[in-house]
Amino acid sequence: MNDEMRTKLGKYDGFYLLKNWFTMTFGKYYLKNTASGKNYLQKLVELTDTLTIDGRINTVITGTPQQRKSLSSYLDHLEEKGKIKYGLHVSEQSVMSCYVRDMTKNDHIHFVDGAGGGYTKAANQLKNK
Repeated sequence: MNDEMRTKLGKYDGFYLLKNWFTMTFGKYYLKNTASGKNYLQKLVELTDTLTIDGRINTVITGTPQQRKSLSSYLDHLEEKGKIKYGLHVSEQSVMSCYVRDMTKNDHIHFVDGAGGGYTKAANQLKNK
């Protein structure tokens, strides 16, 4: 939080730090137990781009290590048959960014990517094939 504050404000601000601590501490309760919090989570899902088709499928999925092995085996099988080419990057975290035109009209979209390179590393793996 301190690094974020210094990057955003260029200085230390105790009130800003306290406000963010409060938000992070009680945010989970707000999101799970209030109507406006639940509405925000629903809108977050609706306004998130998780699948882009531009001749390719680019997506972030979550699963257990066993599910990942099963998916990789299946994709390897399809690739061996010449049906697909794919790239994969495994990350323990994800990153969400947001492009906002107008918050009052829900005119914004969220983008999800794997941390540590995500789509870029998967694309590099694909290009190397």
